[in-house]
Amino acid sequence: GIRRDIAERPELNCGSVEYLAPEEYMVRPPMPPTYVFAFDVSYPAIASGLLATAIDSVKSCLDSLPGAERTQVGIITYDSTVHFYNMRGDQSSPQMLVIPDAASPYLPQPDDLLVNLQECRSQIDAALDIISKAFGKTQNVEGNIGGAVQSAYLVMQHVGGKMLCFQSSVPTAGEGKLRPKEDLASYNTEREYKLRKAEDPFFKRFGGECNRIQMCIDIFCCPPKFTDVASLSVYSSATGGQFYFYPGFFARKDGMKLKAEVTRNLTRETGWEA
Repeated sequence: GIRRDIAERPELNCGSVEYLAPEEYMVRPPMPPTYVFAFDVSYPAIASGLLATAIDSVKSCLDSLPGAERTQVGIITYDSTVHFYNMRGDQSSPQMLVIPDAASPYLPQPDDLLVNLQECRSQIDAALDIISKAFGKTQNVEGNIGGAVQSAYLVMQHVGGKMLCFQSSVPTAGEGKLRPKEDLASYNTEREYKLRKAEDPFFKRFGGECNRIQMCIDIFCCPPKFTDVASLSVYSSATGGQFYFYPGFFARKDGMKLKAEVTRNLTRETGWEA
């Protein structure tokens, strides 16, 4: 026979059902939506147009970020060093704080590296404008993404959130450095699987640490030459993020696609600490 209460039981009528979880299922009270944008400011990022395209894409989405008056934003730039930005609203202009050793990042000050989007919007815009001017003539070819990710971790460890990282240079120093891995002789052999996994356990270990603090990492990887994507993508796969790959990125060719995917990433409906 048919149950008398079948009309009152959606799980018996629908293919999928969503339930509102009570507070017992929450690790902590809801945190404000937090975004940290990390820009590679090395020479390859400047020459390919990645930096200008990424900054323009982020600026165009700031008004559409979820969270309204609760949203927080932080900005990091990196090459062989890491640069934080103090964008406190009561300052006349943003302040750049430089960490000279990207291999051993630390917080240059305890507060004000994350700011409220609505209260400090003019300072955030000013910081994004400063970046292009400050690094427009750089000759530094190193982009230490490992130092950038560790720096973002330090900034976000108390609140979690979402990190968007725009990477061009192949990191060759510090934690998470990559070595040339393109071994054509290994294709179609028993060694081929090694090309498709991260060799350095740092990527998986640190990805797990980021996951523990509810930090998601999305990477827009735009290298001018061969890059070990199998290793870099672990940052995203271990934290529930997305990895976007643009081989041989050039702004005139790939700029519209990158901007569309950044816009989609930042403005779509997003679940936090799910």
